[in-house]
Amino acid sequence: MIKLRPIELAKMTPWLSEMKAAGLSIAKSTDHYAIYRGSELVGFTGLMWIGKTARFKSSYVFPEYRRQGIYDASQNLLIDIAEARNATMLEATATKMSKQWF
Repeated sequence: MIKLRPIELAKMTPWLSEMKAAGLSIAKSTDHYAIYRGSELVGFTGLMWIGKTARFKSSYVFPEYRRQGIYDASQNLLIDIAEARNATMLEATATKMSKQWF
């Protein structure tokens, strides 16, 4: 089962260079979440808020956990968070790595 837990950007430091190398921009203004499968940390994701618009940001699943449905499950959980916070619009941009999902 996939769960999201809020995480401070400073606690993501060990993985930031790997995420940036994958083409992600990491914004301080993003609500960051650690992605867990059970008790295992398997990646990160986030939502950036611009008024009532929620923008998917900085989603990254560690290479050894890819192609297991974790990304899709984490994005669905972000949609739930956005709906709970009364978002009126969702936006997404894609890196070369993630464009196949959009």
